[in-house]
Amino acid sequence: MDQIQGAFLSLRTSSTRKPGKSDYFCILVGLCLLLELGCSPPSNPNYRIAELDKASRQISEREQQCIDAANKRAEAALSQLEKAQSRDNGQQIQNLNDQHDWELSSCETETDRENEALSSKERAEYEREAEEAEEAAAHAASVRTAASTR
Repeated sequence: MDQIQGAFLSLRTSSTRKPGKSDYFCILVGLCLLLELGCSPPSNPNYRIAELDKASRQISEREQQCIDAANKRAEAALSQLEKAQSRDNGQQIQNLNDQHDWELSSCETETDRENEALSSKERAEYEREAEEAEEAAAHAASVRTAASTR
C-alpha cells in the first residue's frame, strides 16, 4: 500500500509536464489494486487464529463432556451393582473398570483425531497465507516494474 502511495506521490511531484498515457496507466493500475484489495474477502490472520483457537477449545470441551459422561455411566453401573449384592461382584466391578477405561480411551482417541485434523487445517492455513504473501509481493513487484517502464 505504501508503494502505491509512493508511486502516486512521485507522479505528482516528479515533473511539471502534462500527464501522459503512461501516467494514466499507472493511476489505473493503482486504482485496480486498491479495488482488488478493498473487495477481497477478509483474510485477517488474527481472525483465522481466533477461529482455530475456538475450534481447539471446542475439541477440549467435547473431550471433557465425553469423560464426564463415561464417569457418570460408570458411577451409575457401580451403584446398580452395589445394590444387587451378588457373589460375583468382584468380577463385575473389574468388568466395569475395564469398560470405563475403554470409554476414557475412546474419548482420548477421538480428541487426538480431532486435534490432528485441526493441526492439518492449521498447517494448510499457514501455507496458504505464505502463498498469498508471496503472490502479493510478486504482484507488487510487477506493478512497480510496469510503472517504472512507462
